[in-house]
Amino acid sequence: GANEYQVEVSHEILVSERRRYPITVSGNKTAPEILIKMVPGGAVEGRVYDALTNKGIPGVKIGLNRKKFSDTTTDINGHYRVVGIRSRGQSLFLSHSKGYIDPSNLDNGTSVTIAQGATLSSVDFPLQPGVFVAIAGKVIDESGNPVAGAEVNTICYDNTLTHYQSSEDTTKSDGSFILAELQVDNGFFVTAESTSLLSEEIGPLALTE
Repeated sequence: GANEYQVEVSHEILVSERRRYPITVSGNKTAPEILIKMVPGGAVEGRVYDALTNKGIPGVKIGLNRKKFSDTTTDINGHYRVVGIRSRGQSLFLSHSKGYIDPSNLDNGTSVTIAQGATLSSVDFPLQPGVFVAIAGKVIDESGNPVAGAEVNTICYDNTLTHYQSSEDTTKSDGSFILAELQVDNGFFVTAESTSLLSEEIGPLALTE
């Protein structure tokens, strides 16, 4: 349809310019051909490690979006490398690493600025081991029957409403779930949702060691 479209191209190493293209419709004619220029993207590399032992932490996902991580994960020694980054300010995010406290800047990420085609090295993340708790239970319908395949979520905001913990699980055939790897805190709220059912919000729940 006649409109203005933003066109981007995805590539493992190269990045495209970001432009908007107005498209007009005239009968069944094809819109004018556009030329999209691609240039080498930047890269960032570093290490995720145990702050007490200096041992690398493998399997931690690294990405430019907290909700949708890339396929980049730390290797057996905790090293990572993210490529194809645009030459402007970006934020680097880490997924949760089991047994470790999430970085204090988890929500907003770590800001990095990388020149076109350059590599920014030694962007390291020391993680502190932590004490964790869990929330377990069952999801049932109005008749008391277990609900399998429901998505269960918990969230807990701190007093500033800027940093929060969250966890999710899918119920098993008997409706059971477990929300693990939560730090000791007050004010956890739990909800469940399936294809046709919604739950009330339970909370606040105070979790102690």
